[in-house]
Amino acid sequence: MKKLLASIKTKIQLAFLTFILLATLTGILSYTIVDTILDHEALKRKIDEMASHFAEARKQEKDFILYGRKEVAFLENGTCESLQEFARAIHTSQQLIRQIKHSEGLPKEDALYTRIDALEAAVLLYDRQFWGLVNAYKIRGFRDHGMEGDMREVVHQLQNCESTQEQWFALMLRRHEKDFFIRHDPAYVQALHKRAKDFIAFVEDSRLPHMTAAYKEKTTAAIRNYRTHFDRIAALETKIGLTKNEGFIGALNKTAESTEPLLAHLQQLIHDRNQTLAENSTLLLLFSIGLMLACGLAFNFLLARKISNPIIQLSQVVAQASVGDSTTLRTLEGMQREDELGTLIVSIGQMFREINLKIEEISQKNLLLQTTALQEKERIWITEGVSLFDGIVVKHANDVHALADDFLRNLVAYTAARLPFCYRKLIRMAIPL
Repeated sequence: MKKLLASIKTKIQLAFLTFILLATLTGILSYTIVDTILDHEALKRKIDEMASHFAEARKQEKDFILYGRKEVAFLENGTCESLQEFARAIHTSQQLIRQIKHSEGLPKEDALYTRIDALEAAVLLYDRQFWGLVNAYKIRGFRDHGMEGDMREVVHQLQNCESTQEQWFALMLRRHEKDFFIRHDPAYVQALHKRAKDFIAFVEDSRLPHMTAAYKEKTTAAIRNYRTHFDRIAALETKIGLTKNEGFIGALNKTAESTEPLLAHLQQLIHDRNQTLAENSTLLLLFSIGLMLACGLAFNFLLARKISNPIIQLSQVVAQASVGDSTTLRTLEGMQREDELGTLIVSIGQMFREINLKIEEISQKNLLLQTTALQEKERIWITEGVSLFDGIVVKHANDVHALADDFLRNLVAYTAARLPFCYRKLIRMAIPL
């Protein structure tokens, strides 16, 4: 294992694999961050859309209270445009809440889940209270419909009186009725009760000619019937809400006012989370990029130290060896390593040793060849001399004086160019001159 890790190939592979791994992790981290940011942005859009639909529901609520409840379509069929728009808006809001709550995979202990859960309950309560208000308005009616329509018939019976005093009382009752419906002040209920009591007392005590017992009974019954119908409508109006803080309207406003801060807090929470996520994402990306740069520099330093620098040094040693530097082998011995470069250094050292051995062998062979050449040259010279002087002896075999003269002359001529050599040879052979 140690030898494997010492390998240059393994080091380079590990370096590249590490760098690729870091790049892959950075890519995965970047993808995860971007995907999370997109999910949070989608969640933010859903919450904003939900807030918009809830605001639309509140607008349709007010339109219904002001106008829709008085439309003939609502009074006859129980529906109108504002109710349809309200139902559409509140249904979309509830659908978005369910999507956020169940589709986003939020843990129950998450603050976002808690607020979504509270918002879902608040919107559901608001929806239930609104339709309770709608049902109350349907029962109450308007003009010729509902309880107000029934009371109109009673009013017509009440107004069928003969004396101006009775008509005045009837008109005053109608006035108190209208004042109550317009101003929603309970004082007008008491005023109407007092006026009805006075009206009954007037009829019972009246001695007008047309005031027969049957007429009095009919008129007082009509007054009591009118008061009963009015009390029913007044009770329903009180149940609906005489002010914006009472009855169904008050409960509806209270629920809506508590729901709107939940929406605002939810929007602020997701905004804060998006901002925190963006900041953390920037830091993570910067850290990842910095880590990759640091690893790149570290790999560059390590590879230069372990591979590039030794190769450059080896190249310089080989260049010095090529010009005859005798310290090459000692330098190579000091560069021992356990990787492929170490094997190369050993091989180069062995090659240099073999080259030196070959050079020494060649030098010895050259010296031997030089010695042999000299010996051969000497032999040839002697052979040629012997042949030359042998011919002279044969030529002057009968004339001693001519033999001596020709022999000496040729001897001087033959040995003149090689006299030092001849002297050395004669001395070495101990031949006296």
